Amino acid sequence: MRIRPIKIVVVLALFTGIYGVLSWIYIWPGFHYAQAELRRLYYGGSYDTNYYKRKMEGFSKLKKDIKNADIIFLGDSLTEGFDLKNHIKHRNLVNLGISSDTSYGVLNRIEMLSQNKNSIVFLMIGVNDLGINESFENIKNNVTSIIDYLKSKGLYIVIQSVLLTDGRKRDNHNIFLLNQELIKLSKQSGVTYLDLNPFMVKNGKLNPEFTYDGLHLNAAGYNAWAHVINVFLNAMIKG
Repeated sequence: MRIRPIKIVVVLALFTGIYGVLSWIYIWPGFHYAQAELRRLYYGGSYDTNYYKRKMEGFSKLKKDIKNADIIFLGDSLTEGFDLKNHIKHRNLVNLGISSDTSYGVLNRIEMLSQNKNSIVFLMIGVNDLGINESFENIKNNVTSIIDYLKSKGLYIVIQSVLLTDGRKRDNHNIFLLNQELIKLSKQSGVTYLDLNPFMVKNGKLNPEFTYDGLHLNAAGYNAWAHVINVFLNAMIKG
């Protein structure tokens, strides 16, 4: 069976047209933003997962502990894995970390601190936002809203730097840029910025002695983090 030349021309034209459209979509400036939004929506902004919901159910049973807490840690898996009571030399500690959380997830649950007064809130968030290609602007807007709410409740806020990684799990340059935005935001909002990276980094990357996978911390990593927090809290008490 002979394929007529005209059919070949039509097929090639269709293929070229489809390829051209797909190429245009890919280079369209809004494509990557739309892609990030779809990914964020797919993952529920980190707060539509079964794990997030189970953690929230657990927190709902700790209302009294949360209300009476002097020190509160908010964040993602790095925070969740922080055994505060065995590391931080202060009473009334509450760990509100949730694995895989983003700035959207923290903002979604920030009202659980509505009854707190004069507590110190340590916030570390953003590395998972970068993992879904969230924009710096959106992360900054979310953190701004978190800060505004906490300040309205009279809480003392400490924005911790996002930790660098081994460079494979996340782009450390993007983490650096995000931390620069958080520094600016902290100054504008009148809250404290605590840079952990000088104590956690070696040769421009997360110290390999402090991590088991290039992103999450091992026991030595948490010891190093705890040391910084204890020094900070002791300075606050003496000051």
